[in-house]
Amino acid sequence: MTLPSIAIIGRPNVGKSTLVNRLCQSNDAIVFDKPGVTRDRTYQNASWGGREFQVVDTGGLDFEDDSEFLPEIRTQVFLALEEASLALFVVDGNQGVTDGDLSIAKWLRNSACKTIVAVNKCESTSLGVSLASEFWKLGLGEPYPVSAIHGSGTGDLLDLVIDGFPKDLNIEDKEDKIMMSIIGRPNVGKSSLIGAVSSGKPEVKSYPFTTKGVSLGHIKAKYEIIQVMDTPGLLDRPDSDRNTMEKQGIAALDHLEPIIVFLTDLSGTSGYSIETQKSLHEELKSRYSDYPWIDVYSKSDLKPEIPLEYADSISVSVMDNKGIEELEIYCVFTVLGSS
Repeated sequence: MTLPSIAIIGRPNVGKSTLVNRLCQSNDAIVFDKPGVTRDRTYQNASWGGREFQVVDTGGLDFEDDSEFLPEIRTQVFLALEEASLALFVVDGNQGVTDGDLSIAKWLRNSACKTIVAVNKCESTSLGVSLASEFWKLGLGEPYPVSAIHGSGTGDLLDLVIDGFPKDLNIEDKEDKIMMSIIGRPNVGKSSLIGAVSSGKPEVKSYPFTTKGVSLGHIKAKYEIIQVMDTPGLLDRPDSDRNTMEKQGIAALDHLEPIIVFLTDLSGTSGYSIETQKSLHEELKSRYSDYPWIDVYSKSDLKPEIPLEYADSISVSVMDNKGIEELEIYCVFTVLGSS
């Protein structure tokens, strides 16, 4: 069954991540009083009124600024809206309507995705309706005052969200979107491989847990587009013991049901032994036994510590550009075989 999803969209620093934590009753979304903290889109599970759904947090959207990481944030927001059942446009009631809000509203009006406007930071319930009334000018219907910090108005907002989901979503087949996820332990080369095989440009560093959320690139496969998903490094441990980044990666795998590319580093440079990587491999392959699976050995330009032989595996080296084309072809055939 495909869960409906809400894309949380808005300018930087309007309280999107705080609202996500309130709606999901968690503290998994990163909250800090500084624009640009959330860069990739992140996933959390939630439920209300007996209905389960996914909440997708996104970075602050700015159409005018191309500095630093803002173009990459826009790409993530566009992808979140593309897959969403409903968009929740979060604005700042204290600031009123800004030029940035108007630009985002214009973009959302041209989208096929239904949008609800949540006017955040309305801590005073008596003034909330007055503050929210200004946002009628966005042209997206009635704006609803809420306080992500205090929780006021969020129950009514969730009622609207549930009512706004497509009624037949749970009985339809999964949307015809092809997803592929590159997973493995931290620092085994996932983000480097994403950059080599797709249009994505994830942040690549030489230390683990660089990837803070879920990000996507694309591979063109015949007449299809494969969305290639980069995920944070995972450790083999119970979900209850996972950190926020791992939980977001697992939630994305559970929701999107991608083709899995499991990356194993045989060189020993990741800081994780072959045995611990095998343990994670066994855990995830058992958990996602119904998903198409591709095994890849990374960093093949370096001498392996010990040989490891998974069936139908591929060796790649991003540094030497070896095995990349073979992997792309293998991915395409896997997509065609699973569609």
